[in-house]
Amino acid sequence: MSKYEVILYWSKEDDVYVAEVPQLVRRFERYFLTQKKEARKKAPSFAKADHYPSPAAKKRHDAALVAVAPGVSDAIMRLERDVEARDVFDRLLAYVYRVRGRREAAAGSRNDNR
Repeated sequence: MSKYEVILYWSKEDDVYVAEVPQLVRRFERYFLTQKKEARKKAPSFAKADHYPSPAAKKRHDAALVAVAPGVSDAIMRLERDVEARDVFDRLLAYVYRVRGRREAAAGSRNDNR
């Protein structure tokens, strides 16, 4: 399981349960980013010319991909940063609760001895 939460819901349109949030991010990364996690400046090599109805359609698609790739890259980076920040915050909060619990337990045992 990756660090993203999986959201499970029923898709009436597809007539299936949908639970692919982590996979969706990986698919966006693969399509819009290079292996170095940089925005693509051209279409990926797996986007073959025969996937399109015409050479003009491929050219339009490639231009659109290059135009939106920087925005997708920024969104993925923000998501990564937010997930990491939430993880750090959750760990910090758990630590505070553990320390607070120990202090309250220690204070309670001191009060019991009086």
